[in-house]
Amino acid sequence: MKLLFLTGSRGEWGYIRPILRLCGERRHDARICATNMHLLPAHGLTIEEIRADGFVVDDEIYMALEAHNRVTMAKSLGVFLSSFVDVLARHRPDWLVLAGDR
Repeated sequence: MKLLFLTGSRGEWGYIRPILRLCGERRHDARICATNMHLLPAHGLTIEEIRADGFVVDDEIYMALEAHNRVTMAKSLGVFLSSFVDVLARHRPDWLVLAGDR
């Protein structure tokens, strides 16, 4: 089974990490796409935490725009979607796994 894990923040990573470990034990083909706050110095470049946990980040999608308002948030989503389509096409996962709280 091919799985693609999408994570954008340290909080999400906390939920996803144990699932990824189980996938490794069961020999599933699991990939990681890091985006959003994981790639921002202002939020601690937490992509390094993923790597320090022993995982490979297969894809990075930088989507942050200057300023933080409704317009830039919508534009950031557009940047993400245009890049994420390529990630999906490359990996062709059976399942997309993500964590959300809202």
